[in-house]
Amino acid sequence: MNTKLVIKALGESRIKAKELLANHTYFKIGGPADLFFEATSSVDLTKAVQVCLQHEMPFFVLGGGSNILVGDKGFRGLVIKNRADSVKTTSFQGKITRQKASINTALVEAESGALLNKLVRYSIEEGLGGIEVFLSVPGTVGGALYNNSHYRPEKDEFIGNRLNTATLITSNGDVNEVNKSYFKFGYDRSILHQTHETIVKATFSLTGGDKDKLWQTATDMVRRRNQRQPIGIACSGCTFRNISVADALRIGTPQHTQSAGYIIDHSGLKGAQIGGAQVSNIHASFIENTGGATARDVLNLIDKIKTTVYVKFGVKLELEIFLVGEF
Repeated sequence: MNTKLVIKALGESRIKAKELLANHTYFKIGGPADLFFEATSSVDLTKAVQVCLQHEMPFFVLGGGSNILVGDKGFRGLVIKNRADSVKTTSFQGKITRQKASINTALVEAESGALLNKLVRYSIEEGLGGIEVFLSVPGTVGGALYNNSHYRPEKDEFIGNRLNTATLITSNGDVNEVNKSYFKFGYDRSILHQTHETIVKATFSLTGGDKDKLWQTATDMVRRRNQRQPIGIACSGCTFRNISVADALRIGTPQHTQSAGYIIDHSGLKGAQIGGAQVSNIHASFIENTGGATARDVLNLIDKIKTTVYVKFGVKLELEIFLVGEF
């Protein structure tokens, strides 16, 4: 690892040292990064990743900062803050009748640092449907595809369903374009969990729709989400993946719900607290930073939840959040 060459290649004026990552995460938790670089375009992002690979510099591409817990000791290497966020329509199919355009399908391209919310708002305003249920879901396009973000998995509402193609940087630094099948999407999973490739940009296949109806659906979903999840509180989204169908059937949950929040709640853990970390009283699969929580507080609470749930139900909970850096 040659830190000086990395700094020289990316520009000394653009590199920050000891940037506190708590300032860049939804949890408001996380120690300093050795080096911190903001990529404002796909070109920036590609160069930063390739430079790190060339000089064997550990790196982490940071999107919106949701769905992660950064260690109290921070990150040893370069954190690349992905601010490449352009969104545009690249092609569409439809017809014109009486001077009025009617769109059947369209491809919308988004850089991986674009907030998912920005992509959704853009598509609705263009009268394009297919991802409107993701309005207000936190995080970036890159993060959403990495983990195949979902809203209601029982209704097959996964962001990966609408992916057409994506441009990736491989572990060798090559830039490749792949299609949806490459990702091998599953519940909270994609092939990128194994390959650790970096998403540069992606195109989504959307369908024409009525803008007003799309907005109505989107806002209805936001209202529903806001009634069931903590709002305006520092947290990182759902901490745990939903349980398996087999576990739900064995336990006998109501309507065979797979909600991790349900079994955490029925383990008597709502409101449980360690340090500044607390199980949400609104949705028990959420852990909140009530003020001054450390990553160690969160990990200790996670361990308590896992142990309690396993003793009561025999279920091994899996994390939905990702652990980053040193703890």
